[in-house]
Amino acid sequence: MNIDTLALPGEFETVKSSLDQLSTGQGHSDQVFVEQAVLAHACRGKQLYTEIGFNLGHSALVALCADPDIQVVSFELGEHNLSKRQACEILQSAFGQKRLRVVWGDSTKTIPKEPALGANVIFIDGGHSYQVALDDLRNMKRHAKASDHLLIMDDVYCEANWCVGPGRAWHWMRASKAVTETSHTSSNPVD
Repeated sequence: MNIDTLALPGEFETVKSSLDQLSTGQGHSDQVFVEQAVLAHACRGKQLYTEIGFNLGHSALVALCADPDIQVVSFELGEHNLSKRQACEILQSAFGQKRLRVVWGDSTKTIPKEPALGANVIFIDGGHSYQVALDDLRNMKRHAKASDHLLIMDDVYCEANWCVGPGRAWHWMRASKAVTETSHTSSNPVD
């Protein structure tokens, strides 16, 4: 990772090295540089970043470092995984509990119970089944700030088996005019 390319403060590498000591056996945004660059750019000058899929907190770390005033609300299943809770503790220790709140549990159940958040940036990297991805997209709609928001969906334009459900959900939302796609990136060729 070339920190100068992201233009994130020095604390990024310090906290990142602590997160890198943890393991879940799952992929994360730190493995896709273009994803981190998009998140960093999207979060600058914004008030609230919310995500589905905290995992080890790599995306939350990018958001927290991208703007010193941004607050982060993450939704994470987090069942039976001490590493995810340790990641939350590392980030809250570095940035404070006021800047990072993690809501633990099934996003299809916890998000509808949450008061409207007014998020500027929404990043969805949650469950990979079609129904969970579709529910997450639908449920996050009311949490978007009406006048200023960006929705980023992971695992849409790729050929891996875990991309099928999110890809179908995204394309259904586009076809039904529930979301408007302005651009996309992919680690796979598109078309």
